Amino acid sequence: MESRSHDILSKGASYFDQVIVDREEETLHLEFKTLSHDGGQLKREDRKLVAAAVTGLSNAEGGVLIIGIETKRVDGVDVASAKRPIKQLQRTTNLIRSALPEMLSPQHSGLEAHAVETSGKIDEGFIVIDVPESASRPHYSNVHHQYFRRGSDGTRVMEHGEIRDLMFATREGLLEISCGLRMSSSTGDLKYSLQLVLALRNVGSVPVRAPYLRLAKQDWHPASSDWVLPRFGVSTGGFYTTPDLIIHIEDEFGVATFPTGLDFRRTGLYQLEAARQTVKSGQWNRVVMKPMSKMGELGPISDEIVRVSGSYGALNAAIKTFEITIDKETLFDMFCREVSKSDQVS
Repeated sequence: MESRSHDILSKGASYFDQVIVDREEETLHLEFKTLSHDGGQLKREDRKLVAAAVTGLSNAEGGVLIIGIETKRVDGVDVASAKRPIKQLQRTTNLIRSALPEMLSPQHSGLEAHAVETSGKIDEGFIVIDVPESASRPHYSNVHHQYFRRGSDGTRVMEHGEIRDLMFATREGLLEISCGLRMSSSTGDLKYSLQLVLALRNVGSVPVRAPYLRLAKQDWHPASSDWVLPRFGVSTGGFYTTPDLIIHIEDEFGVATFPTGLDFRRTGLYQLEAARQTVKSGQWNRVVMKPMSKMGELGPISDEIVRVSGSYGALNAAIKTFEITIDKETLFDMFCREVSKSDQVS
């Protein structure tokens, strides 16, 4: 996901010329500031200026702070009016970059400061501070000992009620469950040991903390050592983890595995590709679905379809229920996709 500053940085120095021509307005997500000096240092008043702006954006919807642009009030709105490029740009940027982590409490790890040089000038230009939307609001300015919030009419000190609401607001994440396949081993005679993997994916807009999975059967096993607190009841199984485990946005985390497998020996063939094509032609009685440990000698076909149901959630994600069925045709399709991936890699 691109940051809010991406478009500004991609335009480079021309952006700062254009905002003056366009008399660009400050918004909920965009703020212009100037330093009290030409550059090369970070005075107390400049530290306060940056801290208030960054705290305000962090406590709202995030945005971009641009240092080096003067504004003036026009019809009740602050608009870009003149450029005030910063000299000793790299040193000043580094000073601000170093100071940012200590300006806010709790810290906002997503803050980034970028230097953009003016055309034709060396070590002179503007500082662009990207402030992503924060899941750790409210943030307190350690410089002012106050809370600030950016609004459509500027940055202001937050009221007690606003601070309380942010502190107790539910930052609910959103999880989805999926069932994937992990290739385990093959005996070389067209018997394949496989593992089904139940995974939780963060499809929301905030990190998800301490996810968990409860199943109606106990035959599933932890997918990794991260699931350090499996708890089992008489008819249910649970997979839990420590409170510091986080699934970040768009990440996926394997939780539980289940043994299964495919036996192609009844095709009478010796090459996997030929066996796969035989099954694809509709001869499903030529392949058996069951764990490797139960395949044994050729005998009557007795597929072991996998059915699993239960619930999942996290400290900040609502509980959801699910039911998944993996039959022989579904497993075969999953297997073929994994084999194709392996062929492409090799």
